[in-house]
Amino acid sequence: MDLQSSIRVIEIALRTTCASRQILTSFHSWRWCFYINLPPGAIVAALIFFSKIPEGQIVKPKAAEVVKDLHNRLDFVGFFLFAPSITMLLLAVQWGGNE
Repeated sequence: MDLQSSIRVIEIALRTTCASRQILTSFHSWRWCFYINLPPGAIVAALIFFSKIPEGQIVKPKAAEVVKDLHNRLDFVGFFLFAPSITMLLLAVQWGGNE
């Protein structure tokens, strides 16, 4: 089984599980949401475990080399502009009321 078909099976399992959770929580307790996720979770775990992962042809650099070059590869300006703005947005959504 290749990776594309594994992803398709996972997608189908997630979609059916979400629909069944909505039905179960309307008429039964929340524990059934856990129980209904056990079989699809076992299937997905088995698919991941038995999937063939291709060997990498790219030689990975050593960790020390990556750390030395990390400051050139990260966008610190973008991060320092993005992180506070998202924090303020999430705080506004969380603390905002409907009164």
